[in-house]
Amino acid sequence: MNKNYISNSQVSKYNSCPLNYKLSYIDKLGKFSGSIFTIFGTAFHETLQLYLDTLFNKSVKMANLLSLEDELMEFMKKEYLKAKEANSGEDICKLDDIKEFYTDGLEILDYFKKHRSKYFSTREWELLEIEQELLTPITDKINFKGYLDVVLKNKQTGKIKIIDIKTS
Repeated sequence: MNKNYISNSQVSKYNSCPLNYKLSYIDKLGKFSGSIFTIFGTAFHETLQLYLDTLFNKSVKMANLLSLEDELMEFMKKEYLKAKEANSGEDICKLDDIKEFYTDGLEILDYFKKHRSKYFSTREWELLEIEQELLTPITDKINFKGYLDVVLKNKQTGKIKIIDIKTS
């Protein structure tokens, strides 16, 4: 396969405004520097994926000993600094926004921990992949590129379950 690819976000941008797509991806006029949404989304993904990796590849006990609250904070700091650097050192969001998103993240994590076994049973499922790249041709010259957040396999039936993590 060649290196030309299009992602779901690029398709979405094109569908909402072809001119915006052209200016961003063809003319390369726009520079993506992140936002509180990308900071939080990436940090939350990393936190949950750390938990799931520990849960399935080590033990339930070890996963439950992780301080997900601290992990989320550390991942948010890391993503904030990356976004700030990409924005020439300028802040891309306010401290109040970071606090609000972090607080929301704590509520999501609390819900997740209380209901984890409904969604992620280590008795029934095994973890196949986290962030599995999906690259498939859509034309002779362009491939679709995406990532599967979590891929599980049922131990008894062999059924595959693909989970797309959303923070809303």
